[in-house]
Amino acid sequence: MTSLFDILRDNPTLNITVSAEQLIEVVDYCIIETREKFQKPPATFQSPESAAKILDVDLSTLWRWKKSGYLVPIKIGGKTRYRTSDIEKLTETR
Repeated sequence: MTSLFDILRDNPTLNITVSAEQLIEVVDYCIIETREKFQKPPATFQSPESAAKILDVDLSTLWRWKKSGYLVPIKIGGKTRYRTSDIEKLTETR
């Protein structure tokens, strides 16, 4: 089955008549799809204990990694937290 996009690509001079309502629907659809594609998921954070468990290391290893700059935590409300995205990057390279 040929898609509408294939028809449009193969016939760049093709004239198509659509109602204003249909055009608005298409534009709304494109906006929603684009937002979903580029919208970042909310950041998540792990406690030191959780990060150590995920990485299968001791808390002292996290401390050494912090000192060396290998995995640097952040402070949220006075508590130490590790970005889940940073942890995932490390698990991908291990």
